[in-house]
Amino acid sequence: MRPVAQRIVSTNGAKPHSATPESGPSNKLREMTRKELEQWHKSLHRRDEYEPSFDDLDEASDYPFQDQDSVWVCTKQKKWCPGKVTGRTPRIGNTRIRKEGHFYAVSFGSRSHLRKYFAPLNGEMKPDSEEVRELLRSDGWLPDDDEMSDSGSNYTDS
Repeated sequence: MRPVAQRIVSTNGAKPHSATPESGPSNKLREMTRKELEQWHKSLHRRDEYEPSFDDLDEASDYPFQDQDSVWVCTKQKKWCPGKVTGRTPRIGNTRIRKEGHFYAVSFGSRSHLRKYFAPLNGEMKPDSEEVRELLRSDGWLPDDDEMSDSGSNYTDS
């Protein structure tokens, strides 16, 4: 597991960014400091060694995501949607557990026309893995494989 960044009082001139209501107690996000950026890059290089495991969809994780990763996000309406991480570096902000964490910009929605920040430490963002898809199926967010084979076209090759 990667080291967690220390709380830094000074942002060294980094500009805060607004976050979505999903982001927790404080809704201001800021750019990473140089030290936090270096730690995040190190965690990206080691992420193959750390495969997150989840018992349920609400479980938090400190898994490091990067640009163009396929993910699942839970919206403010408590609906799980597929999405894609957009942007090179995450922002830093307070999570629901009052701990600073990474917030990633994610495009999602029927045409990927929505873009909001989500935090894995809030339990609202998961990697698109077979384990996560199985949890989504068991909670009714995705159809079972049997249901998918029955919902196809009525046309067949002759």
